[in-house]
Amino acid sequence: ELTASNDQVLVETQVSNACACGQDYYKPLDILLASVGQNFDPVIEVNFPLQYLRFFRIQLPPDTPAKFTRYALAELEVYGRGFVPRARWRSIVVDVGEGEAVNIGQVRFGVSTWRREDGQNVPASGAPTGVKVEIRTGLDDTPIAYHSYNDLAQPVEITEKEFGRINPRVWPWDPPSVGWQGPIIDDTANWSFWSSPLRESGQRPRVPKGQYLQVEVELETGALWEFARMDSLVIEISSLLAERVLGEVAVVGDLQPLGNVALVEAGVPIEFVYDLRAEFVGSEQPGFDAVRVLLPSEGLVRGLEMGEPLSMAVPDSVTTDGREMVIYLPEPISRRGVQRLRLRLETAVYGASGELGAEVFARAATALPQVVEGGDVGDEIGTDQLRVLAMSSSLGSVLGDVEVYPATFTPQGDGVNEEVAIDYTLFRVLDQAEVEVEVFTLGGQRVRQLSSASQGAGRYQMRWEGQDDGGQLVPPGIYLIRVGVDTNEGLVERVHPVAVVY
Repeated sequence: ELTASNDQVLVETQVSNACACGQDYYKPLDILLASVGQNFDPVIEVNFPLQYLRFFRIQLPPDTPAKFTRYALAELEVYGRGFVPRARWRSIVVDVGEGEAVNIGQVRFGVSTWRREDGQNVPASGAPTGVKVEIRTGLDDTPIAYHSYNDLAQPVEITEKEFGRINPRVWPWDPPSVGWQGPIIDDTANWSFWSSPLRESGQRPRVPKGQYLQVEVELETGALWEFARMDSLVIEISSLLAERVLGEVAVVGDLQPLGNVALVEAGVPIEFVYDLRAEFVGSEQPGFDAVRVLLPSEGLVRGLEMGEPLSMAVPDSVTTDGREMVIYLPEPISRRGVQRLRLRLETAVYGASGELGAEVFARAATALPQVVEGGDVGDEIGTDQLRVLAMSSSLGSVLGDVEVYPATFTPQGDGVNEEVAIDYTLFRVLDQAEVEVEVFTLGGQRVRQLSSASQGAGRYQMRWEGQDDGGQLVPPGIYLIRVGVDTNEGLVERVHPVAVVY
C-alpha cells in the first residue's frame, strides 16, 4: 500500500541509473509493471501479474511543468505470493563427536514435493524442485575467528567474549595494538571449507575429521506454486582410524621446489612422489590397510614404498575407476607397525591447479574412511600440501590442440582404416563445460553429431565411422570435424578437415 496524493505512479522491476541532469531526470527500467494516473486517493493499490522479481522501484513523476510537489510518501508495502526460487537454511554448530573428533560418512535425507492449492499443501510428484546439502567440519565450537593485536601490531586470535570486551576500531587511525579489536574472519585453521553440494541421498562428502559439524541446505523450485520440503536428515559418523594421516606431494626430481609449491606443465603426464604418515594416540585407533586417491585425471601407480626407512613393497592389488584409484597395502599401517608409506603416481593436471586428494580405510573394519590432511610428513619433501599448480604459460586456451587422425580413412567395411579418431583436451574447466563434436560438409551442412555433453577438464577422444545421423555412410569427399566448447568467456572452437574415400 502507498499512502500518497499524486497524479501518476509508475512501478518497474529492474535496476538502472537515474539521471538528474536537465529533463532526463528519470531513466525507465526494463519492465514497466503498472502505471496509475490521475489518482487523488490517499491509499493507492497497484496490482501487476504474478512473476518472479528481484528488484523493485516506484517512481512518482512531478507535475509538468514542475511547479511544486503535491505528494508525500508515508508508507510503502509490497506483497508477493508463491514460493521463492531458492531457500537456504544453515544449522547451528553441532558437537557430533561428544568431545572427540570423528569421521563423516554418508548423508541420507528424505525430500518430498508439494503444491499449494486452495490454501492447502497437496503432494506433487514430478515438481521441478531440487535440493543441495553442504557440510563443513571443525575442531572447535565456532567457525569464526576473532582477533586482537600483539605488541608488533600483528593479529592474534582471541575468544568471542574477549573480543567483546576490548576497544572497537571505528576510524582508520585507531591503533592496531593490544587492547583493540582486530579482524573477524573464517577460522580456516580449525574448520574445513564447505563440501561440494550433495544432490542425492546416500552421497558422502569429502570433509576432514571433526568434532563439530555444520550443515547448509538449499531448496530450489522452478514453479511459483510448487516446493520441496526436507523431511529427514541423517549423517553417518564413526571413530577415527588414526589421530591424523598427513600427506604431501612433490614432483619426482624436484622434492624441494621453490616457494614450497609443486609446479607442472599442464596436460603432460607427470610422476609425483606422494608421502603419507599416520599418527596414533591410544590403543583404540585401529589403523588402515588401503589408500584411495582422487587424481586430477586418470593415472598410474609407478611404485610403493613402506616403513622407516622406506623400502620397496608390492601392493596386494590396485583398482582404478576413472580418476579414482585404490591401492591395497601388503601390510597395515598401525600404531605398533608401519606408520609411513610412499606412493609414486603418474597423472596430468588440466586446470590452473590440481589436488591429489586421498583417504584411507580398513578393508575388514566397519569404520568410515578418513581423509588425508596436507601437512609435513618429513624433511625429504618440502611442500607440506597435496595441491600442485600448473605453469600459466602451459595453460593456453580452454580448448587445447585438437588432433584428427588419420587425415584420410576408408569406411567401406573391409576392417582396415574404418574410422577417424578425434582427440582434444580441455583446460581450466573448474566444474563442467558444454562440449559439442560435430561433422559438417564443406557447404556447412551438419551430417553427424558425435557428442553433446557436459565435460570437465581432461583428455578426451571421439571416433567417427563415416556415417551420418541416420546411420548411412556419407558420400566420399572432404568433411570438417568441429569441436566447440561453450564457456563463460564465449564459444571456443576448432575445425579440422578429414577425407572420406572408397
